[in-house]
Amino acid sequence: MNIVCLLQVLFWTSLTTLSLAFGQATVPEEEILKLILGNYNDKARPGTVTTPTVIVDHTLSLLRIVEFGPKTLTAEVWQALHWKDPRLTWTPRSYHGLQSLSIPADSVWLPDVVLYNNGGSEQGQISKVRATVYYHGMVYLVIPSRIVSYCESSTPNDQGDVTCQWKFGSWTNNGLKVNLTNSRPPDVSNYEVNSAVDVLKVDSTRNEIFYECCPEPYPDITYKLTLKRKG
Repeated sequence: MNIVCLLQVLFWTSLTTLSLAFGQATVPEEEILKLILGNYNDKARPGTVTTPTVIVDHTLSLLRIVEFGPKTLTAEVWQALHWKDPRLTWTPRSYHGLQSLSIPADSVWLPDVVLYNNGGSEQGQISKVRATVYYHGMVYLVIPSRIVSYCESSTPNDQGDVTCQWKFGSWTNNGLKVNLTNSRPPDVSNYEVNSAVDVLKVDSTRNEIFYECCPEPYPDITYKLTLKRKG
């Protein structure tokens, strides 16, 4: 063992001994939470003066088709989002090498990404969902959701296929404040086969819409499902 490693071991051993001597063990996660959340305001969007746009990546995993009715499509999915919050950073070597934390999602700022063609969706309660925060400020969030979307299935094409769409976007922010990206195609590796409907294809696209009222772009991520009834 070289002298540098030996000194590091002696330092942390002495620190632990002192903490125990005063009846208190060192808890790195607690110290990090004090650092990053002590004066944190979860209502403030994490855009900075030099980087005013918060880039939020939105991807989706399809788990199962619950119901394919004449007017709506019900499915269970995992929504995966990640973004950077520069307020949630620390130096791992100062906290026993800890590089990430799992914390209640509602304790930090969350992007207001919603399903535009919502027909009665149920999203996992954010108060019960946990986000993973890394020392460099990246926040990763997976939300279990039951999506109910409007989809007209009574008029299939000549092959009997029906196309349904899920359109996600920020409810209150334009693309200069919250810019949506889609880093990978939809994941169907955990999809459970449905006895009544086949999923022929699932893909995604990023779109930008400009309105006459406003010069700012309004991005969305649209997932397109091609379905076909069995039998």
